[in-house]
Amino acid sequence: MGVDAARGLSVIGMTMVHVGPNSAEGLGGAIYGFPHGRASVLFVLVAGIGAALLSRTDERRWDARLRLFWIAALFLLIGLGLQSLDHGVAVILQHYTAFYLLALLLIPASPSLLFGLGIATALVGPIAYFVLRRLLSDVVERETVGWGDGLGDVLAGLVLTGPYPVLVWGAIVIWGMWIGRQKLTYASVQWILIASGIVVAISAEAISWLALGQYGRPDDSTDWRNLLIADGHSQMPLWLISSIGSATALVGIGLAIGRRWPSAIWPLAALGQVALTYYIAHLVALHFLEDRLRFSDVRHAAPSAMMLAVLGIGFAIAWRRYLRRGPVEWIMARPFDRHRRREASQNPRP
Repeated sequence: MGVDAARGLSVIGMTMVHVGPNSAEGLGGAIYGFPHGRASVLFVLVAGIGAALLSRTDERRWDARLRLFWIAALFLLIGLGLQSLDHGVAVILQHYTAFYLLALLLIPASPSLLFGLGIATALVGPIAYFVLRRLLSDVVERETVGWGDGLGDVLAGLVLTGPYPVLVWGAIVIWGMWIGRQKLTYASVQWILIASGIVVAISAEAISWLALGQYGRPDDSTDWRNLLIADGHSQMPLWLISSIGSATALVGIGLAIGRRWPSAIWPLAALGQVALTYYIAHLVALHFLEDRLRFSDVRHAAPSAMMLAVLGIGFAIAWRRYLRRGPVEWIMARPFDRHRRREASQNPRP
């Protein structure tokens, strides 16, 4: 339930980013803008946790590989289709194709290997991205991919040049898988996630603030001082590390609250259990009602985001009262549910 709640919180944060300003003056602007560059990281981190939980035993790993491949293929089609709508959002779902394929490859990895890979990729990935952008500034434009793009453009967008390149965001998936391999029901593990996540997030932000104070902000995207910034979606090391830290802390908080007060976290958890359905629905709503939902000031954007979140939570609670999965989630799981029932009928318990 704690992991589901973290997923629910992530889609609410992305809703705030999509309907309002990413940066605004004052305390209210700072609070509203906090999810920018963090909500999507939490979304991907939870996906990594889910991939690890799916493959937590040797007997389930082959089934997990099939599931991840199936989901990766569907996410590519859904994401490319959603990108063709007029909502002004860089859709993340098609990038999950690369994320889940990476998770599929790392299913056999031990927790210690995932930990080492997580540290290495969080440092090397953003630096490699910066070098690539510096050498090929006309190619690495962070343009998202959609229907009509060639196969080469789609592959390049998912791996290197898009807004969520696996070269950088793969570290988030790996860290999520490492978290998913821990004993998440243990209170000690939950508190370690909370404390370490907060320390890492604040430390990375502090290092960025001190370094920029010493050397100044970069003049353009090829300036080496980009490596010092922690701006949302900058793809730079300190942003990535800080965002992973805050996402880790939020997962730990969700787990801790879910252990002590499950009823308090149930609304967010219910939304997290239909998060894919909600994500698609809110983009469709933006396509048709952008003028009524998106605002450039916090005073109007906050109620808009709150309304969408409340509607989503209300739908999730009502739906989950009668059905196990959300509409889109049901499509994702349907082939494997039928396979599991067939196996159960062929191998009945004594």
